[in-house]
Amino acid sequence: MDLENPFSYQINSAHAPLHVLVLEGKLLSAYDAQRFLRTVQEQLGEEKPLFLYLDLKGLEYINSEGLNVLLKLLTMSRNSGGEAWIGGSNDSLNELFILTKIHHIFAKVSGPEEALQEIQTPNSKGKEDA
Repeated sequence: MDLENPFSYQINSAHAPLHVLVLEGKLLSAYDAQRFLRTVQEQLGEEKPLFLYLDLKGLEYINSEGLNVLLKLLTMSRNSGGEAWIGGSNDSLNELFILTKIHHIFAKVSGPEEALQEIQTPNSKGKEDA
């Protein structure tokens, strides 16, 4: 684990029905990835539909473990009839999203307000490229 920039997260439900997941540091270890995913599943797993905004402003780097978690969160939200959005990603993450084609899977928005607007007016806007 990188002790200089350990992975941390917060789940903020102040924008209900949208839940903001704030990710910070470096998501590199399987332990951190599974702990984060388990926490989200325990706190939000029964919610239907599940709407998530992944705030990546503080996330410095992710590897395949982190990408896998993002995809699991997207699947979890869509399986519930909801959606997941990403925002705030840095240039390094944007390059990784393009290389892995994730930018075609996730909708990217400027912030939770825009995600809330999309919940209220579905299909008003397509996915943007990262």
